[in-house]
Amino acid sequence: MAGLGIPAELDGLPEGFKHKAEPKEPAPLRQGRNAIGNVGYDGPLGSVGKTVRYRFRLCALDRALDLPPGEDQAAVAKAMAGHVIDDAELTVTHERRG
Repeated sequence: MAGLGIPAELDGLPEGFKHKAEPKEPAPLRQGRNAIGNVGYDGPLGSVGKTVRYRFRLCALDRALDLPPGEDQAAVAKAMAGHVIDDAELTVTHERRG
């Protein structure tokens, strides 16, 4: 789970953009809670020698979500229901080497 309210004209997020609940740069937005319980994005880590699959989903919505920062995936999915006008997914694998 990452940014909520990313402006359509923004074409990326800066490297190191991580655990601020309401970062102001590169745009004012809110971040949700990720699968391990942290607010914002946690990059690939995984166990040494184990392959981990990561799925990224980007959704274009017909309106901004009125959610506070730190919401979990279920709350975001519920708020998005019926408002997704397009989406894209990227699945990658990562293996941490010792």
